[in-house]
Amino acid sequence: MRKKLIEMFNGKVNGQRAIEVITSIGYLTLLEKGCQERTSLDFSTHSYFNKQALELSDKVEPRFGCIIKDIIVSGIIEYCKEANLVYTELKKMDEKELIKLITIDLFAPENLSGDELTYVTSLEISDLVLRMFEDKKMKSIMDICSGSGNFLTMAAEKFTNAELYGIELQNKVNIISRIRLAILNTKNTIIEENVLKISLDRKYDLVFSSFPWNMRLTNNLKEDKNPRINIQNIKLKSDWAFVKKAVNSFSLNGKAVVLINEGCLINNIDKEYRKEILEKKLLEMVIALPSGTMLGANSNYSMLVFSEHNTYVKMIDASSSYVNNGKCKTLDVDAVLNIISKKNENYKEVLLEDIREEGYCLGIERYFQAKINILNPVKLEEVASTFRGYSYNTKKYHELEPSKGEYAILKLSDISNGKIDFDQLKTFNGDSIKLSKYVLKEGDIVCTSRGPAFKVSLISHIGELKIVPSASLMVIRPDNKKINSIYLYLFFNDEIGKMSIKRIQTGGIILVISKQALDNLKIPLVDKEIQETVSNQYKILNKKIEETKKKLETIESKLNGIISDMVCE
Repeated sequence: MRKKLIEMFNGKVNGQRAIEVITSIGYLTLLEKGCQERTSLDFSTHSYFNKQALELSDKVEPRFGCIIKDIIVSGIIEYCKEANLVYTELKKMDEKELIKLITIDLFAPENLSGDELTYVTSLEISDLVLRMFEDKKMKSIMDICSGSGNFLTMAAEKFTNAELYGIELQNKVNIISRIRLAILNTKNTIIEENVLKISLDRKYDLVFSSFPWNMRLTNNLKEDKNPRINIQNIKLKSDWAFVKKAVNSFSLNGKAVVLINEGCLINNIDKEYRKEILEKKLLEMVIALPSGTMLGANSNYSMLVFSEHNTYVKMIDASSSYVNNGKCKTLDVDAVLNIISKKNENYKEVLLEDIREEGYCLGIERYFQAKINILNPVKLEEVASTFRGYSYNTKKYHELEPSKGEYAILKLSDISNGKIDFDQLKTFNGDSIKLSKYVLKEGDIVCTSRGPAFKVSLISHIGELKIVPSASLMVIRPDNKKINSIYLYLFFNDEIGKMSIKRIQTGGIILVISKQALDNLKIPLVDKEIQETVSNQYKILNKKIEETKKKLETIESKLNGIISDMVCE
């Protein structure tokens, strides 16, 4: 039925608008059916509709009539023959069918795609949150950025006597949520405001928020009454501003739940915000959820649960808890709840002191990795200096053929299995004074600062070639008096080194290593004699590998020419 109704608009409006129009017309149809005095609405023109809708608003309860008037003012209805066709179809449905369509079917995830996902929380996520706390008495429930009302609609069914509150800035979407909650006859208050610009003075037993990620923060936050946290100087993006609102809004024995992008849990710029929340013992649980199970987003994300007086954090790795039905991935709610209740291998209770050691990182993967024990650890900055590569601008500097320019540019793509073909590097001409500090030296180590995978290479046998690394690379320049460059390079290629690097990488698809994180990386510093022994052993083995490769090439050449050698003159 849903598909049929949307198709009636013949592409005149997009999916999101079609759902808004169908919901509004369905609401009016329901009210019309409930009137003793029968009426018939006409959606062909604005004036016809206004007159009849206002007459209908006078015949119903004031709380329902207010929504009708808001529908008129908002312009949510499309005045066209297609709207009348939808109205005719909806009038054929009985009351129960119509209620189910408006409150559930139009907003079920399997029925949504593309632009319809912007203001909708998936039913599975809503179900997970509500089932997690179904044994609690929830007298008041708040949804910050309540969208089309999926979470509050499900909350109305789970906690029938609870007072429901929502904050949603978008006018038409706000009306849709009010329609759905009015049909279910709930006690609700949905306000149309930018939550970041108002003070939240009341406390709620359960607060939920699926806010817009990575939104640029343009104005100062309005402070809340009696706040738990006073996160200051939130930079650039508003994610932690929304978290702050949620944390400041739950009651003494209540809970707050937010959905958040993984980047906010592991990057350095947000470290101070995570620190304040953790040190005030407000974080109860981190649940890593499967990517692709949040409507409208395909990145890694987690659910954070907040409450009072937490001496440890429950880490839940539910990243594999999904069902793939071929069309899309959906969250397996039962599987997530099973991890939480059964406390299996995907469940860990992590003490605050351990999170401190990890720099207040809340990336789940880190706490399920084996602990790294490094002999005589020192920070990399104690034995080497580091610097980021040169921001090479191809528009400013014309790339020449190899060996034509004064400087060779080394890019991430030029490193393959730790090797670099120096003869094939593209070259350019530039400002020698500016570039001199970037030129690589024998014994330097270059590694990825950002990219889809970690790469590392030892710079050797470059002669007089002036190589400048690009900005996607980081340069490690060992202090030869303290550490052998080959020994350090081998550390990065060792399993312990790889695990250590993985722990300081941030980001999702594009992995990032900050200079600060690299400088603080722990390196096993052993006696110089041992380092020299390891270095010499590497040279011997590397020489054997090269000799073996040449022998293999000779054998392959003979094999490829065996027919010519034996049967041809």
